[in-house]
Amino acid sequence: MFERMKTDPKSILRALDHAGVAFAVYDERGERVSSSEAWGAAMDLSSAADRSAARERVRAAAQRAIAGESVCEHFDFGEGEGARCLRVSAVAVEPRDERCAVVWVADVSETVRAHAKARDHAARAAKAEAAKDQFLATLSHELRTPLATILGWTQLLRGRTPDAATVDGAVSTIDRAARAQLRLIDDILVAARVVAGALRLERRRVDVAIAVSKAADAVRLTAEQKDVRLDLRLSEGCLVDGDPGRIEHVAYHLLGNAVKFSARGGAVSVAVERDDERGAATIAVRDDGVGITPELLPRVFERFTQGESGLTRQHGGLGLGLSLARTLVEAHGGTIHVESGGQGRGTTVLVRMPLAS
Repeated sequence: MFERMKTDPKSILRALDHAGVAFAVYDERGERVSSSEAWGAAMDLSSAADRSAARERVRAAAQRAIAGESVCEHFDFGEGEGARCLRVSAVAVEPRDERCAVVWVADVSETVRAHAKARDHAARAAKAEAAKDQFLATLSHELRTPLATILGWTQLLRGRTPDAATVDGAVSTIDRAARAQLRLIDDILVAARVVAGALRLERRRVDVAIAVSKAADAVRLTAEQKDVRLDLRLSEGCLVDGDPGRIEHVAYHLLGNAVKFSARGGAVSVAVERDDERGAATIAVRDDGVGITPELLPRVFERFTQGESGLTRQHGGLGLGLSLARTLVEAHGGTIHVESGGQGRGTTVLVRMPLAS
């Protein structure tokens, strides 16, 4: 295509013109001497600056072709939705009296956008595959931990005749481990139902304060082991139409996360209040723990998100909690919002659900 033409190109140019190809002929001085009907539309860019820049680049391409170069390059013009990418190709021709160049211009914006979209899809697929692998590795660890506790205590009880205090301690530890594994499996099942579009709520009138109180009882021992203080302020009359188990599930994840990411000796405050102005029951959970970086904050509701891998290994968990909490809150017609001042500045989670009519 870019080899120097030795024959009169007029017949070829006429055919290209009839085919709707955008081209122009430039002489050795860099002046345009003729062009096809499609040329004007191809060079009609959105701004005067872009049109001027395009003309200069086309003229330069023509002169380089006349000098013996093979020219085929791409130029980007504009930004956003109106951005365009032009492919400029030029070839020298030799009519009877002087050397000149024919320059073709093609709008390849859609092709460029399609390639960019394909690259983006490929990058997302690779990221999803890596997240899946990480999730499976974390899941196997999280499932093995309570099982190891249960098996360890059962083997200890079988190996000797324990006293009553040892039996009580073993039973309590096994019970906690079994409940932890049950919650983990429940999270996985709920996530699977959400993906399959099969999540169902067993609705009835729910006292949000009671659901939050039950969730606090479930995390209290973990809080005591970390010396994290739980401060509860539960108002009466916060009734919603919802699934009590799922609302407790939401509260458990919010409180569990707050305790998990709190430093030893920290504090977690939980408030359930009635917002008559908005017609909503609110759950506010605040901690003074590790906080959330500005980079991670927009992604906290994504599944399997729990910050950098070192933090995940340190605190454990599958990274499903906030994702499930948002899904369950929105299934109740509510909203959930997370705020943090940054790393080391704690986190606040605010849930609003419509009050029962």
